[in-house]
Amino acid sequence: MRQFRFLLPLFALLLPLAAGARTFEAKCISPTNTFCRQPVVSDPGAVAWLQTAPDESRPGSTFVDVIYWKDGRATNLRDQGLACMPERPALWGDDVVFVGRGTPPGRTGLELGGKTMEDDRPMLTDEQKQLTETVPDLFTSSVGRRGKAGGADAALVETGPEASQRDAVATNKTESAASRGGGDIYLYSPANGIRGITAGQGDVYMPVAAEGGAAWQVARIWPYGYDIAVWNRATDAIHLVTTNFYYMMAPSMQGGKVAFQGWDGFDYEIYLYDLESGELSQLTDNTFDDVAPSVWDGKVAYVSYPSLTAEVFLWDDGELRKLSSDTKDNACPHIWDGKVVWQGFDGEDVEIYLYDGSKTVKLSSNTWDDEKPVFADNVVAWISYVDGWDAEVVAVDLADNMTVTLSENMTEDVEVRTAGGKVVWQANTRGASSIWLAE
Repeated sequence: MRQFRFLLPLFALLLPLAAGARTFEAKCISPTNTFCRQPVVSDPGAVAWLQTAPDESRPGSTFVDVIYWKDGRATNLRDQGLACMPERPALWGDDVVFVGRGTPPGRTGLELGGKTMEDDRPMLTDEQKQLTETVPDLFTSSVGRRGKAGGADAALVETGPEASQRDAVATNKTESAASRGGGDIYLYSPANGIRGITAGQGDVYMPVAAEGGAAWQVARIWPYGYDIAVWNRATDAIHLVTTNFYYMMAPSMQGGKVAFQGWDGFDYEIYLYDLESGELSQLTDNTFDDVAPSVWDGKVAYVSYPSLTAEVFLWDDGELRKLSSDTKDNACPHIWDGKVVWQGFDGEDVEIYLYDGSKTVKLSSNTWDDEKPVFADNVVAWISYVDGWDAEVVAVDLADNMTVTLSENMTEDVEVRTAGGKVVWQANTRGASSIWLAE
C-alpha cells in the first residue's frame, strides 16, 4: 500500500499545509500476472473489471471474466453462472451491466430472461426503401431485416462465380456472428445474481448504467447504423429510443436521463431522453457537429465545432453557455453536480479546466500534458505526463483543491474512473496489466 503526498502549486510552497487536506492510499486489487482492463467504480465502493484467464477446456486458449470487487472481496462472475464472452462493464451502486457475446466452446450459456425490444421504426420513404434493396457486401449482417426472410440480401438474385463468392463471404460472416450470439446486455447484482436484460435483439455496444436503468447502442444492418436502446429499471421494460436512418452513439446516463449524439442527415446533434416520461428532445440544431455528451441532473455538457477549434458547451434547461475560451482542441467534458471538467490546449500543452458553476478556472498549469479527466463526488482525476516518460494518475479533491499524484512508477497508468471519493485505474506493464484503487 502506498500513501501519496500533495504536490503543492508553486505559490503554496511557502505556506503551511492546509488543515484537513485530503490524502489517498493506493493499492493493487487484482492479480498482476494477467491482463486486467476496463475498470469501473461506483459510489458504494464497488469495482468491476475484465480479466483474462486460461480456458481449461481448451489448452493454450484464454477467455475473459468479469470480476466484481467490494470491501476486499473479489467475485468472479463465471462462478456465478456466467458463460459468455463479456465486454464493457458499467456500474451503478452494486449492480454491474455488461455486454455478453455468445457462448465459448464447451460451455453452457446462461438462459436469457430478457424482454423483447419494442421496435417502433416509422415507415420508410421511397428513397430509403430503394437503398435497402442494394446492401453492399461490406454491411452484410446476420441480424436480418424485419419481414425479409433470407437475410439482408434476399431481394438480390445473382448468379455466376462472383455471386457465389459473395454468398460464401456472407455465409461465413453469418456463421461467425451466430457463434457470437449477436450480443446481449446482462445484469449482475450480489443479491439476485445474473440475468439477461435483452434476449437476442442484435449486436449491442457501449452500455452505461444509472439509477434509472441502463442504455446502450444497438447496431442495425446497413443503412440504419446505430440506435439507442434503454432498460427502465422501474418497469423492467426495454425501449428503442431512436428509430431512424442514421447513427446514434455515445450514450451518457445519470438518474433517469440519457444523453447521446446523433446524425440528423447533415451533422451530429445532441439528444436527451427521459425514462420517466418517455420524451425524446433534440437539444442542439445547427450546421456543425455537437458530440461527446455528458449528463447530470438534466444538464448536458458536450463538445461543439462551430469553427476549426472544438469548444465545450453546457446545455441547461434550454439555455446554452460556452465554457471554454482562449484554448484549442477542447475535449472530454465530464459533468457532476452542475460543474464541468475537460481538457484543452493552452498554446503550450494540454491542461485540465473546471467550470465551477459560475466561472471557468484552470485545475492544472504546468509544462506537460494532462488528459482525459473524470469527475464525480467532488473528485477530479486524470492522466498526467508529469514525469515526461509515461502516464501517471493525478487527482484533486475540490474540498481542498490540492493536487496529488496517485501513481509514481514506470508503468502506463490509464482508464481512470472515479466515484464515491475513490479512484481506480489500469496499470499496464510488459506482458500484463493490473487494477489499482486509491481511497
